[in-house]
This record gives sequence, C-alpha cells and structure tokens, in this order.
Amino acid sequence: MKVLQLKIISGDILDYISEVMVIPITAKSFRFDAMIGTPRRMATVGSLHTQIREIKDLPLGGIKVIDGKPLGCKNIILAHFPNSFPDDIKSEKTIRSIVSRCCLRVLSYTDKNSIKSISFPIPGGTRYRDKFEKCMSETIGVHFRSSESCTMVYLVKPPQASEYEISANESETKSIEKSLDFSEYYRFDKNLENAVRSSGLEKSEFCRKRLNEYLNKYIDNVEALANEIGYDKGSICKFRSGKIRKPQKHRVIALAIGMGLSHEERFEFIRCAGYQYPEDELDRLVETLIHSGITKFDAINERLFDENPDFSLDKTIKTPSAKKSTSKDNFIYRK
Repeated sequence: MKVLQLKIISGDILDYISEVMVIPITAKSFRFDAMIGTPRRMATVGSLHTQIREIKDLPLGGIKVIDGKPLGCKNIILAHFPNSFPDDIKSEKTIRSIVSRCCLRVLSYTDKNSIKSISFPIPGGTRYRDKFEKCMSETIGVHFRSSESCTMVYLVKPPQASEYEISANESETKSIEKSLDFSEYYRFDKNLENAVRSSGLEKSEFCRKRLNEYLNKYIDNVEALANEIGYDKGSICKFRSGKIRKPQKHRVIALAIGMGLSHEERFEFIRCAGYQYPEDELDRLVETLIHSGITKFDAINERLFDENPDFSLDKTIKTPSAKKSTSKDNFIYRK
C-alpha cells in the first residue's frame, strides 16, 4: 500500500536520523563551498568537506550520492540547488523547474533503492526559504501521487527559523537595529578603562593577559570549537598560546560567539584583540541577532550571509592544500 508521509519541521536535521540525508550546496560567494545553515556545520564532519569541494563540476540541479557513514546514515546526497529566486516571473519559473528537477532526482534514487526515510534541509536562507519550501513540498506531493513509494520525507528548517527571521525588507532590518540600545556599550567601554587602570598594567599588557584568560577559561575543546566556527584548530592553539598576535576581526567575532561569551565579555574580548566594537553594520547586526536570542554560530552566520555575503564570519575557510600557503595572509605573526 502506498503511504505518503511528508513532515515540515523546524530544528536540526541531525535530530531526525534518516536512511538518507540531503546536503544542499550552492555556488554563492564561496565558489561552490557555501553550505546553508545546518548543512554548513555538517560539511565539517569527517571527510564531507573534502568530498564537497571535489564536485565543482556538478551541474545545477544535479545530485551525487556518497557514503553516509560520517553522519550515521545509509547515504548522503549532495544536491546542487540554486542560490535564490529571481524577481521576474519568467526566471522564477526556470528556477522552480531546476529545484523540482533536483528534488525528483533525489526521490527517484530513494524509490530505486527502497529508502524508507529521507531528510531535506530547506535551502535559500531566510529571504527565499518560503519559496523553496513551497516548491519542494509541491514537487514531493506530485511525486508521491504518481509513484508507489512508502518513504517518510522530512523538510527541515534551520533552528529558530520561524521565530527570528531577519527581514529582506531593508527598512524593517534598520528598525530591528534601532530597537537595540547601543548605549550599553559605552558603559562596557568605561568598565574596561577602569579595569586597565586598577590592574596597574600598560593597556597592551593588560589586553594580552585578559585575552589569555578568556581563551583558557572558555575553550574546553579546541577541535569542537574549530568545527563549529570553521576555524583552523592549529590557529586557535597558536592564538591561545600567544604565537598569533592579531587574527582578522571576523575571526575574533566568530571565536567570541563560539565561546558563548556574555555581552560585556564579548565586547571586552574583541576590544582586547585590538578592534573597535561595535563599530560597523556587521558588528551591529551580530549584536542585534544575539540580543534577539539567536546565539548559535550557524544560525547567526546564515542570517549575516543572507543580509550580505561579505558579512559571513567563515569566509576564509581554506582547502587542506591551501592552508599552508595562505596562513600568513590570515594572521599577523608576532616577530
């Protein structure tokens, strides 16, 4: 008997262990490296990151099946989805066709291999996710009406996607930013000045000491933190030991988020690393998101990326072969 079970759920795809998991991949900004939300973190598990980087020629709408062992499932399907939906109707129809074709290829594979359950993260970021969800659910419905499949399909939204949307409307985004009172940070600045004076140390020496305190107090597992924020484990160790004097600012912000610092601790940590904070639009948006209750790195980074690809906090991830040759570009080493 044919059974259709389609559930649209909000959460982490890894909470819904299926026989097959789909990782949607887009070519946006990162030259085919960009994962969306939870799949970005998934791509750091085991050998997935390397395998994803090796399929740059996968056509739009194409899929590739790989072993699911890194995620504890039977198979992983890498699916090349479009970045977004265009405004004009004609182009939108083309994108819908590509999304549908990609979904049907995945479902065809599950039918042929008698797969009983499959999880799809809904791609597109907050700005286009509703359109992707509608297109994918319609395609899945049509497929089940014309097949004998008994597969359970989960369409998974990233955590808190429905609660903390950053609007595509620019005026709404600005109003969100204005709702956060940044005067609080003047008090943090004053507290930092008082702490430097009471320590009896030069400010540079105080900052090095305070940074070391934060890094040793809040980093319990270097490897777990490195995987969460897309940072090189060796670089975190070097920063903690004082061999790296000043990582790039977006890396410092990523570390502060990954360590789960409080508002004042995050301010002090970034200031002690040698940067003004909050200084620009990126800084303000990070703080707005955290104050609204979004504290996980993947969720914050996805919303930053939706607002502006240049805001991404993991934009300097390098391939293994490139790490050695690019490390000097990423950091200023103490001489």
